[in-house]
Amino acid sequence: MGKTCGYCGSKIEKINEVQYYCDFCTMTLSGSSVKENGERLHIKKLTYEVDPSHLNKTTPELMVLSTIELLHLLTLARSERSQNYSLMNSSWKAQEVSEDEMFKKLESAAGKEYQKATKKVFVLENLVGQRLGYVPKRINKQFMEKYMYNIDSCNTKPMIIHQQRRSKQVK
Repeated sequence: MGKTCGYCGSKIEKINEVQYYCDFCTMTLSGSSVKENGERLHIKKLTYEVDPSHLNKTTPELMVLSTIELLHLLTLARSERSQNYSLMNSSWKAQEVSEDEMFKKLESAAGKEYQKATKKVFVLENLVGQRLGYVPKRINKQFMEKYMYNIDSCNTKPMIIHQQRRSKQVK
């Protein structure tokens, strides 16, 4: 079959030494978009160490991260939000028992951090939702394993359209 488009599997025309043209996609292809015999584009399987400082990134900066990075950050942001809520709640309960102003200040500071963490969770959930089509309620080990399995398994089947009907096998 020869050189094919990594997007649609069609045969492609050579333009020059480094570029090809796909008539179906109506675009010029180069490098990793050119495949052999209907192979699919390779989807990079990223492993990613979560850096808590990435939670301080702006929304435009988060938008360019990979989906796997966003999923890890969402897990971290949800955990941070939960911790801030617990601290805020504990401080509120301590105020009921004690007249100490320190608890009121601590509750206020934790409340501000909780609001900030909640907004970051909202941003990350919306970005993940745009990518996946839904927002996962829980991102645990099983979810991530299934996600990685789906990435691996979608790279396997070549894009070949049979032009003739297959004849029945005679036993």
